Amino acid sequence: MSQIVITVVVNVAGALAAGTPDHHVVMIDDNKAAGSLHEATDHLHTAVREGDTLVWVVTSLECETYAAITALSLPDDVCEVRCETYPDTAVTYWIGTVKKAVTAPVPYGLTFALGSSLYTLPTSPNCALIEAQPIVVPEAAA
Repeated sequence: MSQIVITVVVNVAGALAAGTPDHHVVMIDDNKAAGSLHEATDHLHTAVREGDTLVWVVTSLECETYAAITALSLPDDVCEVRCETYPDTAVTYWIGTVKKAVTAPVPYGLTFALGSSLYTLPTSPNCALIEAQPIVVPEAAA
């Protein structure tokens, strides 16, 4: 079981000007070794195993703008998620535990508060949880 951090970076000014977060969001995670795909896009596929803990954090590309995840839609039988707040702050993050093995991609959606507006990043075919691959560690040279 691992903790996997999924970082969502939002170009808030671009999203507000366009009226949509499409093409103004990039996502990365720290599980590429297990097979995560489409890093630094808005359709990240995070490789997971049963028992993994997922943590979603959001940051704005522009330091003076507000961005937060206000909802995360994942099937509860796969991963039940909840919003948490860092102690003594108003900064939120989302956390969930993968309840069962993922054998086919499980799409999910994010809803953002950007500035003073709510925008939804559509569920499919964007971000998804996928089955993790075995991590191969190369043997040390003799």
